[in-house]
Amino acid sequence: MRRELFIFIAVLALTAAMVPRLRRAVNLEEEFMKTAAAGTREKICMPQTPCAWSVYITRQKIIDTKVENAYCNCAAGTKCQINEDDENVNAFIHRCRPLNPNEENAES
Repeated sequence: MRRELFIFIAVLALTAAMVPRLRRAVNLEEEFMKTAAAGTREKICMPQTPCAWSVYITRQKIIDTKVENAYCNCAAGTKCQINEDDENVNAFIHRCRPLNPNEENAES
């Protein structure tokens, strides 16, 4: 029984591997190359979606690591800013927020 099952699985794996890339439902390699070549993430983060997380050391709240959302970025006219302190996971949650006109003038 085990031998037949192994042979069946091997045949299925080989058959799936023989499907040309152009005939696959989604060509992940091609999609990755397009986004990597463009150098930008095309999806815009929704207002409730975090654009980054800053993980901090428990009681001191010193930022240890910043993790950016790899699936979306902030729209034009918005900036990824700290929005919430989630003490359950020891992280500041960043969300896309409109630029403050005073900050924009200060940076120029």
